[in-house]
Amino acid sequence: MRAEEPASSTEPATSTEQASGGASAPEPAGRGGRVRLGTGSDQYYDRLVRVAYLVMADATEPAGGAARRAGDDRIAQAHRMVRRSLPWQRPDEAAYLWLLARVVRRAANPPRFTLSLPGRWGRPVPDGAAPQRDRLLAALATLPTPVRTGYVLVVVERLPPRDAIQVLHEAGWPDPVLQVAAGVAEQQRLADAESISPARQRELLTGPITDPMTVRLRPPDYRTLRLVKLGRVATVAACVAATVAVTAVLAPRMAGFPPEPSDPTAPAGEPDTVGIRRVGDRAWLGAARPTLASWPTRGGRVDDTGLVDAALGSWLAVAELTGRDPAARAAAYGQPDPDDPDSTAGGGVAVPTRAGVVTAYAGRGIALAAPAGAAQLLYAGELAGAGADPPAEVAVLADATRVAVYASSGGTRSLRIEAAPAANPYAASAIRVTGSAGPARYLMAPWVRRVDHRVLAGGQWRELVVRDGLTDPVSPADPDPPPGCWSGPLLRVHPTDVPAGVPFTLADLGPAVLSRLTYLPPDADPGDAPADADDAGGARVWSGLGCLAGELAGHAPESILAWEVWSGTLPGGDDEIRLTCLRAELARDASLVAVALLVPGRPARAVATAADTRLCSPLAPVVALGWWWESPTGDWHHVAVGGGPVAELEVTIEGRRTRGTGILVSPAYPDGPRGPVQLRATDGAGRSVPVLD
Repeated sequence: MRAEEPASSTEPATSTEQASGGASAPEPAGRGGRVRLGTGSDQYYDRLVRVAYLVMADATEPAGGAARRAGDDRIAQAHRMVRRSLPWQRPDEAAYLWLLARVVRRAANPPRFTLSLPGRWGRPVPDGAAPQRDRLLAALATLPTPVRTGYVLVVVERLPPRDAIQVLHEAGWPDPVLQVAAGVAEQQRLADAESISPARQRELLTGPITDPMTVRLRPPDYRTLRLVKLGRVATVAACVAATVAVTAVLAPRMAGFPPEPSDPTAPAGEPDTVGIRRVGDRAWLGAARPTLASWPTRGGRVDDTGLVDAALGSWLAVAELTGRDPAARAAAYGQPDPDDPDSTAGGGVAVPTRAGVVTAYAGRGIALAAPAGAAQLLYAGELAGAGADPPAEVAVLADATRVAVYASSGGTRSLRIEAAPAANPYAASAIRVTGSAGPARYLMAPWVRRVDHRVLAGGQWRELVVRDGLTDPVSPADPDPPPGCWSGPLLRVHPTDVPAGVPFTLADLGPAVLSRLTYLPPDADPGDAPADADDAGGARVWSGLGCLAGELAGHAPESILAWEVWSGTLPGGDDEIRLTCLRAELARDASLVAVALLVPGRPARAVATAADTRLCSPLAPVVALGWWWESPTGDWHHVAVGGGPVAELEVTIEGRRTRGTGILVSPAYPDGPRGPVQLRATDGAGRSVPVLD
């Protein structure tokens, strides 16, 4: 801390401003901005401390004089957090957003108990805006921590929303876009509710009273002096005791006993179960929404600190190695090393840990950082009968955005880090705890009362036995499927009352998180509530979509909707043909769309694709589709159909224009497709309709 100094701004000036004498506060470094350690870290230290101070605000803090003392403690704690967040060993430069994410991660999970002296050496400088400031801080303290953090980053730190989203994502929070949007909206809500304008809000939160760097020094009270004197005596006594203890430990070694062997490649930090969060059996009954955070800790080895520490230590070691080695990071993602022409994709990365070498894998786009806060222990036990000989020891950990599955069998250790399921009752009902090869076993949510399984091609549902939350092994639906195709298994989940006790279907496409399958018939549009994939005609349509679903598997979709846009016959055949729009919802609001043509006796093929689009969703329920069709006689026809309320279609081929409704089929082209095709479509009001072709 520093004593109070007269200054025109409580924010540090950049090096350029210091040279030119500018007094305006700098904006934070953007995504590409970098600062040198020793200059940049110091330059932004004030702001990092203020962010930690505001993020740690808690609605449970006391009032009155106790609140003032709690605020003093929070200032000291904010300084400690920032000092611990500054890197020790790192290249000469570090991004400001990277430092900010580390501070936010610590401030969002402050230690529950801290030691504070009864007398303090400094207190924030008071000002004349105490009533407004107190109302504002009290209102912020009632917000959820992610929303409050989004507010602080955008309103106080003036980060662009995209950078604030990046910070929240790197700090490990789910739905960072929603959290930042809620934080921005909170600025106007506070202006309306507290009559404090947005500009005044920032002024109050950056003034001297909320600047943790500006304090007024004062003498300590007598209790503090007494403690200091007693502390000197205690320090001398502790030194004497430590000397005796060290001598007792080292004496045998000095007498000729060799030292214990050590592994020089192991990480310096050794985790312990203090960094693990366990959840009680009935916690989910009081949860506001179904998420992994309310899953109980289960398994026969939950008290095995060796297994749990090995799992946590592996996660920390992977984060440390991949954070400083780009080649290791690429290998964890299954990408070949660009600097090694002999490297191949999909091999994982070997990471030395205290438990031994662990082969680590990460899903596409998954952050490889250490757990955000205390990692939650979901399961620890043995998986017998799952293709492992001897049985595998497994520990499943999770934080807010990721699931890490650690397995050890016969001296071989692995760690898979994948995306955590979305916060909805479908995705958060099951996770796969075994690898993608061999029999699968699933850890089920506590609200699941029964699980059935079958293959994609149909057949009867068979009940799965569940013990302590873990299912019996499920063999692959097809041990030798066509390349790139998927044949199951499917899980039919019967919940107790989430959501409303209605069964739903999940597909195991390989990742830890399963994908929900739904269906819409031809007379519906994407704005309607979808049916389950096992209802009505959904099972018949989905049974032919295995190869296209297999192409989506690598993207770890959270859900896939099969909207049957059209069915009927086409020239040259009598079989009923189905046109289905597959929409896969991915993490972070991404999406993939593939229009599947299902012809009896032929594998399904995609006739149109799109990425990150609204098409085939409730936001764009009207769509037109066009493709070339080769009839059984060898002739080619261009086919155009409209889904939803498409009123008119217009197709132009080689200057020849055709209009119609429902479906338009061109004359035969014996020699194959001819040139480009222009397809236009309008709805009943004459508005243009998007086209997938």
